[in-house]
Amino acid sequence: MRDGRNLIGVPPRFTYEMVAAHPVFKPLLAKAKLVEKQAYAADIYTQIVEPITGNVIVAGDAAAPVETWIQGGVACGYQAVKAIEKQRAGSDGYADYIKWWQSAFAFNQPEYFKIVSDYYAFNRVCSDEDVDWLFGMLKDQVGIPGLLIEQNMEAVKAGRPELYRKLEDAKQKGMWGKH
Repeated sequence: MRDGRNLIGVPPRFTYEMVAAHPVFKPLLAKAKLVEKQAYAADIYTQIVEPITGNVIVAGDAAAPVETWIQGGVACGYQAVKAIEKQRAGSDGYADYIKWWQSAFAFNQPEYFKIVSDYYAFNRVCSDEDVDWLFGMLKDQVGIPGLLIEQNMEAVKAGRPELYRKLEDAKQKGMWGKH
């Protein structure tokens, strides 16, 4: 926890050598030559659940993770202006904004940070072909990929039994689906 917010980050011991030794990446990186190392940090902050206090609205990525950048930031600004106008006209526009905020972004789902903290481990246990098949199966669905896959495991079992076994094995080892 930092600054009163939960923090999910890449452990500092996660090295290039670990990536290069992974079975999925090893053949791709076998002939690669490391020329330079640079630092990278990926901090994910939990969202502000009710981004309004008094007459202040916190919008966009100031109130939440990166999903609110660009289009999300524009949508937040638009909804915030509507809420302010409604509030000034005597209605409870702020309550409307909070309701919209809580339903508009995946990070407001209770499962979100459990899934993000696992870094979509199915990518680590699946081949490129497996991942392509999974995303093809989910092409008409909207949501968090890991959660959608978990919700559609029976379809995976029916369509690709070997992939189902691979995912179930990873799940049992705690590599995916901690939630």
